[in-house]
Amino acid sequence: MLSLTWLRVAGVAGVLIGIGLLLPAWGEDVKDKNDKEVKDKKDKDKEAKDKARSVEEIMEEMHGDNSLRRKIGKAAFANKLGDAKEPAEQWVKLAGELSKCEPPKNKDLEMTVKKDGKDVKVNAWKKRCADYEEQVQNVAKAVKSEKVQDVRDALNNIARSCLGCHNAHQPN
Repeated sequence: MLSLTWLRVAGVAGVLIGIGLLLPAWGEDVKDKNDKEVKDKKDKDKEAKDKARSVEEIMEEMHGDNSLRRKIGKAAFANKLGDAKEPAEQWVKLAGELSKCEPPKNKDLEMTVKKDGKDVKVNAWKKRCADYEEQVQNVAKAVKSEKVQDVRDALNNIARSCLGCHNAHQPN
């Protein structure tokens, strides 16, 4: 009788020890899964925030008081184009995001462009955003080439093109 009780106790103890050994490993899997879910949620929230930025927020980052354009201009003025490489890359990325936004005014405005020798109507916002993105890419190429005058010229080209878009799409 005594040996049967000890066998039961030993069996129960063995089961408990086994559970005790497996539980931490199971807990790690759950912890890893939870960490991954939290990271995925943060990534999705960041993407949504990036997508949800308004035209005004993007333009402020590109052309505001402490903007990417100003950083590149200061670097060109000081002949330190190495300082302009990262801002130029960021500017290209933001310029690409601009066309995903809805313009503050005249979203359905059309403009006529020449395509294969014919006049074609296109969405003015999309066309102007594409032109702007191309100009920003030209700035980035000039920064990469480390030719200060090319950077200055590319920045001036952008400055000359602002009014067309602002007159058509910026609220009064």
